[in-house]
Amino acid sequence: MTAPKLHEPNAAPGECPGAVLTDTWRNFQSTEGYVSLATANAGVIRFSGCPDRIELWVLDNPATVQFTDEQGRPLATIQIEAGVFYEPSIRAHAISARNTNAGFVARIQVVGKWMNNPRHSDFNGSHSDKTKGY
Repeated sequence: MTAPKLHEPNAAPGECPGAVLTDTWRNFQSTEGYVSLATANAGVIRFSGCPDRIELWVLDNPATVQFTDEQGRPLATIQIEAGVFYEPSIRAHAISARNTNAGFVARIQVVGKWMNNPRHSDFNGSHSDKTKGY
């Protein structure tokens, strides 16, 4: 049995040194920039699967963000202050949000990332497969 090459992206955990993390988050979907949020809750992004990592940026005003599963059932609702980057420890299929302060506008940007190793991910799309404003 030969050892996997260091650049092998699909090597099982423990087979490569931990420092070899190039292209770990190769697959992603995003809102392709900031999305304006009104006072009413609205869909921001629906992922093609369940990302391994979700990143959120909120600008201008606080936002109330809801994470849902593949059936649209709420998993969690949080408030994120303006000017904050947030990485929740939750895996969700869709994100909806609203501006927390009535009469003002908040903006949000969302990126969902899948690990490069297909044995640890359920990525169902491609780089250009972005779904926003569902």
